Amino acid sequence: MSNIELSSVDWKVVDRLRKILEQSQGHEYNGTLAYGLCVAILAWVMQRICIDKSNSPKDEAAIAVKKELEKRKRIEEFLGIGIEEGKNRFSGFTSVFDFLKKFRNACAHGDGRTIVPENKGEFLIGFTIDFNQHNQNKTSRKYILLKERELRNIGIAVARLYCEKLSAAE
Repeated sequence: MSNIELSSVDWKVVDRLRKILEQSQGHEYNGTLAYGLCVAILAWVMQRICIDKSNSPKDEAAIAVKKELEKRKRIEEFLGIGIEEGKNRFSGFTSVFDFLKKFRNACAHGDGRTIVPENKGEFLIGFTIDFNQHNQNKTSRKYILLKERELRNIGIAVARLYCEKLSAAE
């Protein structure tokens, strides 16, 4: 694989993570791999787009990604995730950005208390995420099971938007 120039690192690392996520199906540890790559993409992107002011065209592109995610209200549509019958798992989030920020925070500050593996028989099918790990009111906490395919969709959708905007700013 080719090297990554410093001038392109902002988006090429994320693009490679996306490609690995797209091509990595069929491995023994699919669920864990999808989770790890999705979280790595989220960590990179969310850190980069949450800047206060623009000092360069790349900063402007990063800010544009955040604004795009804030404008989008239909999380399941953006992420390519279906709505379960009669139940919108993503209600309560104000935007795609709000969902991604809380997902990133839960994972970045997560451990076995906030990130719970979900198994079906002998197979890991995904992870249940506690989106309100700092909320002590157990009755209003938000838990969402994200299956392997959904973790892939999240990582890929976020990476595509981010890479499209930042690569255009070069």
